[in-house]
Amino acid sequence: MSSDAALRDVSANRLRDIVTQAVCDCLNRGSEPDTGLIHRLRIYERTARQAGLERQTIQVIASGRRLLGDRRDATSI
Repeated sequence: MSSDAALRDVSANRLRDIVTQAVCDCLNRGSEPDTGLIHRLRIYERTARQAGLERQTIQVIASGRRLLGDRRDATSI
Protein backbone atom coordinates (compact mmCIF):
# COMPACT_ATOMS: atom_id res chain seq x y z
CA MET A 1 0.00 0.00 0.00
CA SER A 2 1.35 3.39 -0.95
CA SER A 3 1.84 6.08 1.64
CA ASP A 4 -0.92 8.13 -0.04
CA ALA A 5 -3.38 5.24 0.27
CA ALA A 6 -2.36 4.64 3.89
CA LEU A 7 -2.86 8.32 4.72
CA ARG A 8 -6.26 8.30 2.98
CA ASP A 9 -7.30 5.23 5.03
CA VAL A 10 -6.22 6.85 8.30
CA SER A 11 -7.99 10.08 7.33
CA ALA A 12 -11.19 8.23 6.37
CA ASN A 13 -11.15 6.33 9.67
CA ARG A 14 -10.66 9.56 11.59
CA LEU A 15 -13.45 11.26 9.65
CA ARG A 16 -15.85 8.38 10.44
CA ASP A 17 -14.92 8.63 14.13
CA ILE A 18 -15.45 12.41 14.19
CA VAL A 19 -18.82 12.17 12.45
CA THR A 20 -20.00 9.32 14.67
CA GLN A 21 -19.01 11.16 17.85
CA ALA A 22 -20.61 14.44 16.78
CA VAL A 23 -23.90 12.78 15.83
CA CYS A 24 -23.98 10.66 19.01
CA ASP A 25 -23.27 13.74 21.16
CA CYS A 26 -26.13 15.61 19.49
CA LEU A 27 -28.55 12.69 19.90
CA ASN A 28 -27.52 12.10 23.53
CA ARG A 29 -28.23 15.74 24.39
CA GLY A 30 -31.77 15.22 23.15
CA SER A 31 -31.87 18.70 21.69
CA GLU A 32 -32.74 19.90 18.24
CA PRO A 33 -29.94 19.13 15.78
CA ASP A 34 -27.50 21.95 15.24
CA THR A 35 -28.03 23.28 11.71
CA GLY A 36 -24.30 23.97 11.54
CA LEU A 37 -23.56 20.29 12.18
CA ILE A 38 -25.99 19.19 9.49
CA HIS A 39 -24.44 21.65 7.05
CA ARG A 40 -20.93 20.38 7.85
CA LEU A 41 -22.07 16.78 7.35
CA ARG A 42 -23.46 17.68 3.92
CA ILE A 43 -20.12 19.23 2.98
CA TYR A 44 -18.20 16.22 4.34
CA GLU A 45 -20.40 13.85 2.33
CA ARG A 46 -20.04 15.82 -0.88
CA THR A 47 -16.28 16.12 -0.40
CA ALA A 48 -15.94 12.40 0.41
CA ARG A 49 -17.80 11.52 -2.78
CA GLN A 50 -15.67 13.88 -4.88
CA ALA A 51 -12.49 12.50 -3.32
CA GLY A 52 -13.55 8.94 -4.08
CA LEU A 53 -13.45 7.82 -0.46
CA GLU A 54 -14.74 4.34 0.27
CA ARG A 55 -18.45 3.70 0.43
CA GLN A 56 -18.31 2.96 4.17
CA THR A 57 -17.17 6.52 4.93
CA ILE A 58 -19.89 8.06 2.78
CA GLN A 59 -22.50 5.81 4.38
CA VAL A 60 -21.47 6.84 7.92
CA ILE A 61 -21.85 10.51 7.00
CA ALA A 62 -25.17 10.00 5.20
CA SER A 63 -26.54 7.93 8.09
CA GLY A 64 -25.52 10.62 10.56
CA ARG A 65 -27.39 13.24 8.56
CA ARG A 66 -30.51 11.07 8.43
CA LEU A 67 -30.35 10.38 12.16
CA LEU A 68 -30.36 14.13 12.70
CA GLY A 69 -33.43 14.47 10.48
CA ASP A 70 -31.76 15.73 7.31
CA ARG A 71 -33.32 14.22 4.19
CA ARG A 72 -31.75 16.64 1.70
CA ASP A 73 -29.56 15.25 -1.06
CA ALA A 74 -26.00 16.22 -0.15
CA THR A 75 -24.90 16.19 -3.77
CA SER A 76 -27.24 19.09 -4.59
CA ILE A 77 -25.53 21.57 -2.26
